[in-house]
Amino acid sequence: MGIVPWRIFPGNDHSIAWADDAVATYIRYGNLFNAIAQKVWALQSHIVTALGCGKVNAFLIPLSGESSTNAFQQALIFPVMMCGAVQNAQLNLTRVDRVWNGEHDAQHPLVRGTKRVHLRNTATNYTIDIMHPGVNAQWVPLLQTSSSSFILDVPLVEGAAIVRVRSYPS
Repeated sequence: MGIVPWRIFPGNDHSIAWADDAVATYIRYGNLFNAIAQKVWALQSHIVTALGCGKVNAFLIPLSGESSTNAFQQALIFPVMMCGAVQNAQLNLTRVDRVWNGEHDAQHPLVRGTKRVHLRNTATNYTIDIMHPGVNAQWVPLLQTSSSSFILDVPLVEGAAIVRVRSYPS
């Protein structure tokens, strides 16, 4: 979901054609795009799986608006998309602690040969928030847990949501 400028081509599924209703779409989804600014891929295999519908990706974002190697100043985000008219999705999150403890999938094609920052975090508590499309979209608390693996029921709006997982010390 990186931003790549290109010319709009009719029928291209990867762009939103310019039209009056497209402007409303950009405005409705603007806060979700802002939420994933400064993202970097979380390169752990199978950290999240969408169950039943849609697609999901895993990213790390800074919480303070600046790049940080402090694990408590970063959050995992999971954009859930392409769920159509479905009202809810389930995410299977597996060992989210691996992200902050510097464990990487050495076989992942994006990891091989790259320099990685190892984040250290001994947190055993996680706060999960959610954001939906909408003009006044903001983070809404969804769950607090001490488990690093769980199945999360995610309410959707227009078939989409962004889930944020923050860690904090116990």
